[in-house]
Amino acid sequence: MSHIINRSVMESVCIVCCSNNEQIKNEMLLKSLQGQYLQITNEEAKEMQLDICELSLELEIYEKGFSSAAAAYNYAIEHSSSDYFFFVHQDVAFLDSLFLLKAVNTINKHKNALFGLCGSKINGNLYTYSNIWHGLWNNNIGTPIDDIVEVQGLDEVMVAFHKDVTKKIRFDEKTFDGWHLYVEDICLQAELLSIKVYVLPYKSQHKSFLEMPGYMKKYGILPKEYFTYLVRIRNKYKGKVDSIVCPCCCIRTDFIHFWRQIFFMYKYHRTKEKWRIRSL
Repeated sequence: MSHIINRSVMESVCIVCCSNNEQIKNEMLLKSLQGQYLQITNEEAKEMQLDICELSLELEIYEKGFSSAAAAYNYAIEHSSSDYFFFVHQDVAFLDSLFLLKAVNTINKHKNALFGLCGSKINGNLYTYSNIWHGLWNNNIGTPIDDIVEVQGLDEVMVAFHKDVTKKIRFDEKTFDGWHLYVEDICLQAELLSIKVYVLPYKSQHKSFLEMPGYMKKYGILPKEYFTYLVRIRNKYKGKVDSIVCPCCCIRTDFIHFWRQIFFMYKYHRTKEKWRIRSL
């Protein structure tokens, strides 16, 4: 594919990642970014129906200095002048070499929206959508999609949006002062402001944290901290929304249903944890 372009206007993209494992970061996210085409010709863009055919890339990798993802992400927003923000986990790889160009073109058409790689919505039951090939099982998570799909909640592996969104919402680093449910929170912020939430249809790979040596024995499938933040997000939105939609669950916010679900979720994941540890 040619790298010669005729377009003079360049759109800027900021990739933000909090990393605690250099090997995984290099093998997954950084390697896939090196394979991205950031420039195509006007003719190629026209053929693929892309309005934007050139990107400049700013890469922000935070390895120290932040106690939460929300704090790091807000810092990036405040200190970057980029047009588009992609907040990505270190264990994600973009399998499409035109992922960023396609994603930016899609976001450009929906500047007042959030986008992710995996998301869920309630339509009688909980439905999850993604084109992610996932970890230990190397299978697709949820229902594969050919176009963007509107959802209620996104998985934290990635969230992306245009800079215009930052004028309305930010990551809540006070309530979510750790590493869980900060993306689910901004999805709920978006819902209350009538901002749409979508899943992108472009292929990606997720190297699950469950594959990290010793992780299962130390933390389990869902760490105990996850349940702490479930309580916090419920307390923040009770009376405002009926349900909190995550890719792995849908939590009711009324008192009785919430605590009943928490009890059975905790019991289930602790049981699954013991079973998986025995199988390792």
